[in-house]
Amino acid sequence: MNSKPKILCVIRIGNNQSCASWVFDSALLDSVTLVVSRYQSLTFSVPDHPSIIHHEFKGGKWEGIFEYFKANPESLKEYDYYFFPDDDIETTAENIQNFFALCEKFNLQLAQPALLADSYFSHDITVQRRLFTIRHTDFVELMIPFMSQRILQKSLPFFESATYGWGLDCIWSQFADNPDTEVGIVDSTPVGHYRPLAKENTKTIKTQMAQNLMVQEYKGFEDDYELKNFSFSIKSIYIKDTIKIKNKTIIRFLNILSIYQNKKPSNYNDIRKILRISRVETKRKQNKQNFNNQKINKKIIDFYEKNNELI
Repeated sequence: MNSKPKILCVIRIGNNQSCASWVFDSALLDSVTLVVSRYQSLTFSVPDHPSIIHHEFKGGKWEGIFEYFKANPESLKEYDYYFFPDDDIETTAENIQNFFALCEKFNLQLAQPALLADSYFSHDITVQRRLFTIRHTDFVELMIPFMSQRILQKSLPFFESATYGWGLDCIWSQFADNPDTEVGIVDSTPVGHYRPLAKENTKTIKTQMAQNLMVQEYKGFEDDYELKNFSFSIKSIYIKDTIKIKNKTIIRFLNILSIYQNKKPSNYNDIRKILRISRVETKRKQNKQNFNNQKINKKIIDFYEKNNELI
């Protein structure tokens, strides 16, 4: 692109927000137009900035967004991209600007930043995988979507009366011109989400803790085998597929270390049963400098073969 794309950020915001530190950052406001859409009267001051548009609507996130565009239809044609973060997302203006840049670089028409491993999350797919810059997926959730003008125009009618937005994230990826390459999750610009999910209970909290432990175990495996510089390409996380490691070895993609499992583990024993790593021996650390790519690949292949029954 010869010029930077025009981006409109619409944030439905209330007093229990945790986004003010980045969403009102002058660096971000210099690069986007921000609609501050209040769903309640605010007890804090919104900065006076020429990029900020004020809007008020008492109701759900997606109803409020629909009402904004209904009142301002010209906005549907004025911008290249649209960004709809929840008001409890924690990050920095620089991180979000990097996210925008990567979406443009990889021509993502529908995307979201991944969630940090210790975040509350609803879908395993959205948790950060540090091996990746981006993952091409067929799912971008409601929490923090970024979309092109085309996708917004096709999705907008579904926003009306969608108080909670349930189901929107299952349909809008279908509106991309090429869903296989234009929809994805950006792992290199993760954000935090630390407000407990609705209807939180003891069982879901334990599941969340178990999932987070699994991510930490995965990171340990990654570090020990020095996999950070490996290049992975995933067509879809919802199907068994193949990945390439430095274009040398193709191995079956068996939901990498089970983190993409549809079945959520409920406790630590389930985690360890699924992963079957348990630090593998101290010799691994002593000899890791001697591992070449071929040996690493063989270890990974052996791991997948032994755990084939888990998928």
